[in-house]
Amino acid sequence: MKKTAVFFIIAISLFLCACVKNSAEIDYYNQGMQQLEDHKFDEAIESFSKLLKDSDDSAARAMYIQALHMKNAMDYVEYEDYKKAIKELDIIIKMKEGSSAIKSEATKKKDEYNKTLKDIEEEMSQRKEKAKKSAKGDLDRVREIALKANYKHSAKIAAEKAKADAEKAKSQTPTTPSGDSGASSGASTPSTGTGDGSSTTTPPSQNNTGGTGQ
Repeated sequence: MKKTAVFFIIAISLFLCACVKNSAEIDYYNQGMQQLEDHKFDEAIESFSKLLKDSDDSAARAMYIQALHMKNAMDYVEYEDYKKAIKELDIIIKMKEGSSAIKSEATKKKDEYNKTLKDIEEEMSQRKEKAKKSAKGDLDRVREIALKANYKHSAKIAAEKAKADAEKAKSQTPTTPSGDSGASSGASTPSTGTGDGSSTTTPPSQNNTGGTGQ
């Protein structure tokens, strides 16, 4: 009789312990799921971690994984690393178990981040094109300035050369003395003709300034 009573007490104790354990697991499960869908990912991870210590509930494990990857995705978004965030969301989307609300949200966020990436790429492309055009314009202006400077320099050199040539030509021109023409005319001796076609030279007259004495 006593053995039966002891056995009965032990069975009741085990049953009560199992009920308490199951009750705690249910509490962690419900709590974790609510935290997950409220985007309290750190708290959801903690709740499911406690549940999974003594349970191998596949649904709880799936939601734990969802919470973990949603947290990672949000961290990447904070640093504007949308490509890595999308990879995290893909893991959630491909899962067969877990919160359907989180899977739906992951799909929407993936579409949103893909659009953001496309906008960023288009903006970068436009900036590159503008920078390319601006660089080309700057290069054209530099070339124009260089051409003008070269033209001015060439014109200056040409002017200086023309001036030097003119001065050189001027220095090489011979000058005629002013008394040469008179001396040439004074040195000529007039001649008179004769009947036989010959000519005789008339001697220059002598200027007897002193007289003959007669």
